[in-house]
Amino acid sequence: MYGGVLTAGEYSSDRLGGPVLAELRRRRPELTWRGIAGPELREAGLQPLGDVADLGITGLAEALPGLPAAWRAHRTLRAAMRTAPLAVTIDSPDLHLRLLRGARRAGCRTVQLVAPQFWVWRAGRAKQLADGADLALCLWPFEVPLLRAHGCAAFCVGHPAVDRPMPARTASKGLRVLLLPGSRGHEIERHLPMFRAALAGIEHRATLVWAGVDKPVIDGVEVLTGPLHEHLDVDLVLVAAGTATLEVALAGVPQIAVASGTAFTQAVARMWLRRAHYALPNILLGRAAVPEIHGLELAPLAAAVRAAVDGLPGRRAAAEAVAEELRALLPPPGFAARVVDRLEPMLP
Repeated sequence: MYGGVLTAGEYSSDRLGGPVLAELRRRRPELTWRGIAGPELREAGLQPLGDVADLGITGLAEALPGLPAAWRAHRTLRAAMRTAPLAVTIDSPDLHLRLLRGARRAGCRTVQLVAPQFWVWRAGRAKQLADGADLALCLWPFEVPLLRAHGCAAFCVGHPAVDRPMPARTASKGLRVLLLPGSRGHEIERHLPMFRAALAGIEHRATLVWAGVDKPVIDGVEVLTGPLHEHLDVDLVLVAAGTATLEVALAGVPQIAVASGTAFTQAVARMWLRRAHYALPNILLGRAAVPEIHGLELAPLAAAVRAAVDGLPGRRAAAEAVAEELRALLPPPGFAARVVDRLEPMLP
């Protein structure tokens, strides 16, 4: 029996969708699901219409090379969603919001998991979400009243990173640094050399968690696969601003978040952004709880790395305090169950 479309637009969305699909299949094993998949959704049993690797584009000038693949995925999803009984789209509002509106008009019931950050920039996307989604499932509690004010049926389901305990600390010799340059090709090309240059002259052991299929060989860096939370027993994380900043913060690990892009993208972002911060922990807490570096200049990042290394015991204590503060702010464990509780009345 066909359940409908459940689809992700990037690897972070795939990580959110994996446990949701696993819970759906546990409760309704007779239902099949189709959509754009990454490794976690494939593992959970999604029948793939395409791969998230073809959709991972951000920025403005940076996005141009990926537009043909994104357009092909857009057409595939549009056709699938307009004939599905239910469509659940995860994050990636630039891909999904218009698709939801078309699917809803065609008679498909529509759900968006993860509201766009309309409270940071592009406020009009709240109205787009209300027009396209029968239901919005939010990660953050404060989004619910804001969306309901736009006529959108919204509920908070929390974040799956809260389900995971803070990692145990193991004793080690030397500095362990985890590099999270992003999952998109242009992010890795931009951030990885910058991260490694910032660590020059500091004795360390570097690892990188790879979300894609073909694991690369990177000289001097141990490349790991699997869920991010399994690799957070480290001393410091250098991370591209995005969902991973929250996962790292909830684990109580010191981090430095980097928000970069071309000069054009940075200029436009400064015009559109309605908040002072890029990193999710800082946005949620309303202050610079974790260090942020904006732009592509190496010197500020190298200085931040040196300061973090020199004051590591204090940074660890501060990171653990931020983790407890964030956990108190967010709903308790049970993310996938709460999502499926909301989806069950809509299932065929």
